[in-house]
Amino acid sequence: MEWIEIASSDVETAKRIALEELGIREQEAEFEILAEEKTGLFGRVKTEARVRARVKPRRPRGQQSRQQRNSKGNNKGRTSTSKKPPRQASRQNSKNKRGNMESEQTQIALEELQEMVVPFLNGLLETLDKTGEVKVEEDDGLVEVRVVGENLGVLIGPRGAVLSSLYDVLSTVIQSQAAGRRYPRIRLDVGDYRKKRREALVDFAKDLASESLNTGKEIVLEPMSAGDRKIVHDTVSAIDGVKTQSEGDDPLRRVVILPQVAEGQN
Repeated sequence: MEWIEIASSDVETAKRIALEELGIREQEAEFEILAEEKTGLFGRVKTEARVRARVKPRRPRGQQSRQQRNSKGNNKGRTSTSKKPPRQASRQNSKNKRGNMESEQTQIALEELQEMVVPFLNGLLETLDKTGEVKVEEDDGLVEVRVVGENLGVLIGPRGAVLSSLYDVLSTVIQSQAAGRRYPRIRLDVGDYRKKRREALVDFAKDLASESLNTGKEIVLEPMSAGDRKIVHDTVSAIDGVKTQSEGDDPLRRVVILPQVAEGQN
């Protein structure tokens, strides 16, 4: 799985956006912190946090076995000392303490999360003189926050740019009120923009895949976000005879759709 790069107001928010775009849980992800956020006067963000993320690769069993054999080979000829048992016990005690801290950390209930999210978004609608309804629903550990109404384009922006920024702000609001407690993964949508865009991208990718099959030529798409690229990759991967690859670096990274050459063909 390729890396995606996310920039946001802080590291935790960037991680949550990455998880949303990859469509996975935190324990299934691998992160690299490229830069932490820096604040200027009056606490305003001076430099955004940047995080790389990808689906955590699974280590082949053979590799583990080689590492275990190397470890055993390196230990040959060494004599154990009386210091090892206490050191192992110390490690076990440390693991137990971390486990106890994680189990003591409570998760925010859906009702409390609603009390954080709904008033904030309703206040935003009122400030913008817009009419809408905020709906909060939970499905398999994912909380879907939807703002439903007419003429809500101001909350979406060109290519969803305002919606992405609004998600950052909403995440910060929840973090500040969570007081260190865990809360479920959140997806924000306005006017069903994300749903409609996904459907449009799927149809668009199918049309281009068909064109690539018929013409035998590769088709280069415009730069897309990591989430949009994933939709294209997933759609085309289900079509025989074509494949996709990504080229370039964010924010100009793009998908290329091309015919899949059969083995033995030049």
